[in-house]
Amino acid sequence: MKQQFVLFIVSLILFEIDYNSAANWAVLVAGSNGWYNYRHQADLCHAYQILHKNGIPDSNIIVMMYDDLAHNQENPTKGIIINHPNGADVYHGVPHDYNGKNVTPKNFINILLGNKEDMQNIGSGKVLESGPDDNVFIYFTDHGAVGLVAFPTGVLYAKDFNDTIIKMYNEKKYKQMVIYIEACESGSMFENILLNNINIYATTASNAEESSYACYFDEKRQTYLGDLYSVVWMEDSDVEKINQESLYQQYLIAKRKTNTSHVMQYGDLILGKTHNVSEFQSTENFQHNFIQNYDNNIFQYDVVPSESVRLSIIARRLANIEENSIDKENLERQLAQLIHERAIITNNMQKIASIAVSMNRGDYLETVIEKRLKLTEHDCYISVTQYIQEKCFDLQNEFVLNKLYIMVNLCEIGLDDLIINQAIDQIQMVNIDNNNNKFYFETKNYFIRFVPNEDNLDIINGDDKLNLIINPISRNIRHALEYCVNDLRHDRDKTIERLLNEKTANDILRSIAQLLLSNDDRVCGNSAYILGSAVELEAGLKQFLTVFSTDRTSNTVDIIRVLCHLLKHSDSECVLNAAGTLGTICSSKEGRDLILNHACIAQMITNTSSLLSSSNPWIASNVALVLARITVEELGCQTILTHLKHREILNELMLALDISDPSRSTNAAFAIGRLIEKDEGKKILISVCGQYKILDSLLHMLEVNEEKGVNKNACYALSCLCTTHYGFQLCLQYLTVFHRILFSIESILSSNEHENVWFALMCLRTIAQYDGANDHLCYSKKLPEKLKQIRDKWITHKDVQDEAKLLWYMIHRNMKPNQPNIDECRNNSTDISWDLCIDNWDNNEFQYRIILDDIPIAVTNNTNYCLKNLKANTNYSVQIQYVTSHGDSILSDPTIFRTDEELPPPVNNLHIVRRSMTAARITWESPDLSECNSFKGYQVYLDNTEYECTTECGITISSLTASTTYQIDVCVISNKGKGPRATINLITASAGDSYPAPPTFSIVGRREIHIKWQPPEVLSGRFSRYELLCNKRCIYSGTDQEYHAAMLKPDTEYIMEVIVITNEGRFRSRPAKVRTLKDEFNNTHRHSLYETPSSNQNLSKLKRIETFDSVQLSGTNSITSKISSKSEQRLSKENNVSNRNVDMTTVHTLQLKPHNLSTARSLPGLAKGVQSRSIGTIKTRQVHRSQTNLLNSNQRQIQTRITASVIVPTLAIDPDPKITWATSVPHKVTQSTSFRLAVTSKPSSILNDTRKIDRCVSTSLPELPLDITRMKTFIPS
Repeated sequence: MKQQFVLFIVSLILFEIDYNSAANWAVLVAGSNGWYNYRHQADLCHAYQILHKNGIPDSNIIVMMYDDLAHNQENPTKGIIINHPNGADVYHGVPHDYNGKNVTPKNFINILLGNKEDMQNIGSGKVLESGPDDNVFIYFTDHGAVGLVAFPTGVLYAKDFNDTIIKMYNEKKYKQMVIYIEACESGSMFENILLNNINIYATTASNAEESSYACYFDEKRQTYLGDLYSVVWMEDSDVEKINQESLYQQYLIAKRKTNTSHVMQYGDLILGKTHNVSEFQSTENFQHNFIQNYDNNIFQYDVVPSESVRLSIIARRLANIEENSIDKENLERQLAQLIHERAIITNNMQKIASIAVSMNRGDYLETVIEKRLKLTEHDCYISVTQYIQEKCFDLQNEFVLNKLYIMVNLCEIGLDDLIINQAIDQIQMVNIDNNNNKFYFETKNYFIRFVPNEDNLDIINGDDKLNLIINPISRNIRHALEYCVNDLRHDRDKTIERLLNEKTANDILRSIAQLLLSNDDRVCGNSAYILGSAVELEAGLKQFLTVFSTDRTSNTVDIIRVLCHLLKHSDSECVLNAAGTLGTICSSKEGRDLILNHACIAQMITNTSSLLSSSNPWIASNVALVLARITVEELGCQTILTHLKHREILNELMLALDISDPSRSTNAAFAIGRLIEKDEGKKILISVCGQYKILDSLLHMLEVNEEKGVNKNACYALSCLCTTHYGFQLCLQYLTVFHRILFSIESILSSNEHENVWFALMCLRTIAQYDGANDHLCYSKKLPEKLKQIRDKWITHKDVQDEAKLLWYMIHRNMKPNQPNIDECRNNSTDISWDLCIDNWDNNEFQYRIILDDIPIAVTNNTNYCLKNLKANTNYSVQIQYVTSHGDSILSDPTIFRTDEELPPPVNNLHIVRRSMTAARITWESPDLSECNSFKGYQVYLDNTEYECTTECGITISSLTASTTYQIDVCVISNKGKGPRATINLITASAGDSYPAPPTFSIVGRREIHIKWQPPEVLSGRFSRYELLCNKRCIYSGTDQEYHAAMLKPDTEYIMEVIVITNEGRFRSRPAKVRTLKDEFNNTHRHSLYETPSSNQNLSKLKRIETFDSVQLSGTNSITSKISSKSEQRLSKENNVSNRNVDMTTVHTLQLKPHNLSTARSLPGLAKGVQSRSIGTIKTRQVHRSQTNLLNSNQRQIQTRITASVIVPTLAIDPDPKITWATSVPHKVTQSTSFRLAVTSKPSSILNDTRKIDRCVSTSLPELPLDITRMKTFIPS
């Protein structure tokens, strides 16, 4: 067991390896032709699409099909073949390897065997080139019988097919092969004959005794689209995952759904169960895509046996045809003939059986006729069926195939094929295709009798001048003419085809043309008939023009001159055939050029016009046809109009309009129409015949019964008359007759002949192009309704539909559309609509153009439109115009409207200026209101509720709640309304946010501290000032955010607090502690700013000392410096203090220059080692300094500008401090330079106050930083 499992796995692996390296080949064959066999080629095309979409390249797919469906005249969808009702096109992309006559059993076998040499110059030459590792898929669809399948020509026998398969197996042409056959009794192709050990798996549509079935009858195409078995397996391959579906599973599906016949399987059945469909219908890299999901419930409604398809098609057509119509009569005749033919086939097959068994097996007649025996005697059966094909019936006839089982039974009961063939000879049969009516050229090749030879040289000697030397016409030639005429009457096309296939066809035509010169009327008439029949075919006319024009030789007669001469022949047959031949030659452009450029054209026109009044209607009709076809060319019209006898010719043509000869009058009307298409021809004809005569003649032609067929050419002639405005005016001059003509043409519109309807529409459309024509066309008020009837009646005739639609739009072209309505008018857009004043022909083609202020702006299919991008408060004019593919209507009356005023725009830059716990100030910028003529103000919303309306660009919102989010909206208000809102969110302050942070200390000295603070995060209320508390005493009150406290005690801790004062209260910061530096000079007594003054100290108030510009000081001579003894002592105690960079504040800037400063005085606390002057040396003098002495010439260049501040302490503190502001200015100071600093009070207020102290000092300032910021200092006074 384990070994078997291992072998199985190995076999699977080997199979997978082989499968991956194998190529797939396919041979697809459709063995029928004709429209009623549509389904077979549709099946093949569908099969190709499956293989192609599944990845098999076209190089590996070989297609054999007759290919006569896609462009068949019965195909309503040219170039398209479908295999399912309303299905997709399956014809596109199908290779055309072998078409038409190349679809034969012999070529099929050569393709399978890969015989390239035998297939050279046949179709594409493609053959099966598969090898021992390749898979092959064969699909065949057509009619079949026991032991054979049919091709368009010939049949393929089961024996020959299986012999070919065995040969392919022996030559290793494949690895595995799958064969699907769609045909009646197709099981007989393999039953008891296909071997089961040659790697072939086959399924068939039926067993060996029953028919296959057609399905999917299509009402539009009037035929069956597919065969049941074929569409089942193909639609399964379309929708199933064929890489997961085995061949056997597909067979079971086909067997289950094909419930009208028994789907069979043959050959290697194990192969079918172990191999997937994709191995034969796709490539190895196949990625399955679902193609379509089909609903096959339709099968049960329209399936029909294959041999009954033609009967079913005719019956279905009859069921849908109109009563008492010509088409119904034709279909009934076809049905009767088909039933009769089938009766003949059945009767004769039974007669063959009866005669054959009567010779040796009389007791077997019932068995032979009623039973179906298995085919084993293949050689006998092949011989008999081939003899039937030769002697009796065409084996491509499906009903003949259906009766061949009788031949099988005759062979199987032991009769020899010779006996059966003798029975076939003994009965008189009617060949379905009239093959018993043999052509004379098949038994007597009479064409060679026309070739000049020793016995027949110079049939007639003559020249172009018709000077004849008559030689006797041999009996052989006379007989050849008779044979040819009889064959032409039997089948013109086959006879001419055989003539043209003769190697000496050109010589034959020349000889027959010479026979036209014979005095023998019968010889001349037959020769003219043969040539006329030849030129009726395109190939024959081409050969004729080559012989008598392009390749004309010296012994070639002038055929045009001869035919022109024959028009005056005494024998009517000669005249008739000559006129017919000339008319046929004129059917082509080359033929007309040959005749019109011939020297005898004038004589020919004279001869033909004189025959218009012939008593022979055929002659009159033929010569009228010659004139009509000549006028197709402009040269022909000019030749007639300028002919010397043009008056006689035109009068003859006018007389030929008599309806007593419909064919003649039809051609004459066409010729007259061509002649009067231009104004020159109109004027000539009117001058010759008069305008009333032609209109009366045309009216008479239009009023006759339509079956005579003259009214359509009368319509054409009238349309030619109205091609110019001149012709239309001629019609209006005879208005009563013109209206009767129009009424007659309207009546033709109700005709059942679509050509008559088309010509009537074309004529009316030509008239409708002129201004004012609508009044005449619609005079009866019935034309629009008749056009609607035509639209609904002639749905399948596109030419009629196009003409009717064009005429519809032309008669409505001058109808003015209704004035548009204004539905809603806004500031920049307006909705308009309009009513349709006419019924449109086609909703998809009828459109409307919108014109705004005389400018087209849009085209729409709707009856409403929105005008956009308009300017506010502006006048506009709008109009409507109908637009069709055939022209535009006139414009509607304009509608005037004015757009509304525009809503005001939103405000700009909406923002919060300040906020508190209970209020906020909101401001914004006004937008551009130049377009707004009615501004009213601004509406403020608080949480989407109207709060207040104001005309200002700001508002204070109060009564708010702390720590709450509000939405503030502002919009502009005008008479138009409220504009769009601008929105901002507001969060009110919380109680904690309104307290300032503790102060910070940027400078901490022995006796001074610089304090800074920040405002609170949110001010609660309207700000008033700050207060700075030092040890709970207010030392500063103001709006600044910094303060410099001086004259403090060294090494002392101070508690600083900041209070923010608003209208809502006082908000105190947390206290901040700071300690001044320790004093290094303990022996020096210093007064603190906050210590209690002694009794001997001056109790004068502290005062503010300000600095002045040196220029001011120099101009004041009366100011002296007086220093008290206490101050002098204090000054002397500080002389030994080390130099230190300090921050100084002042109000004014000192302009210090090197030449007006003195080095005689020192600044306390800033200069080191400088001796102080005694009090006694201080004298009153002017402060002005004119020079500044440089202490060290090696120092940097002295800066020309410096500012400084000096703090002057006094003995008392004023509880109400005053504030002096100073501006911060950066300073550049050169080190080690001697300067003179002057500090004093303002002259106007201080000089007379003996309680003020002025101090003038000078010092050297080493190591002073280059940038010093002036500070703001509070000085108690």
